[in-house]
Amino acid sequence: MNKLFNLLKSLYCIRFFAKDIHYAAKGTEFFSDHLLADRVADGLDNFIDDINENLYLGFEEKAPTSAEVLLGVVDSLFVAKDDIKKNWETLYNYIKETEELIYKIEEEYDIPQVNSLLDSIADDLQKKKGLIWRRIL
Repeated sequence: MNKLFNLLKSLYCIRFFAKDIHYAAKGTEFFSDHLLADRVADGLDNFIDDINENLYLGFEEKAPTSAEVLLGVVDSLFVAKDDIKKNWETLYNYIKETEELIYKIEEEYDIPQVNSLLDSIADDLQKKKGLIWRRIL
């Protein structure tokens, strides 16, 4: 379950950092950065909920509390810089690392219901990573 806990932390970090970019956006790219950050954050709360309900409770494990997850997140959070492109690059790389974590979890569990949820999360992150890639070109 440790890898699942790390996945929860990663999704929270992506969501929080996307919102930091959302609020730090300025200048000529303000509106597009603002909307892209919203798009990246969108839906992650549902995946977090699905992990807790399907992968913890569904396997009769205690789901971590918000406090437990957030305490773990604090050490992993990124601080938004004034360089918006650098922020997007940081987020891109973090999403890429999270995708790699998902693939490791899939190998470990190899259970259709687990892999179905993880595939949905990976698919969503891949789309978001692609949009960010276009932004940082």
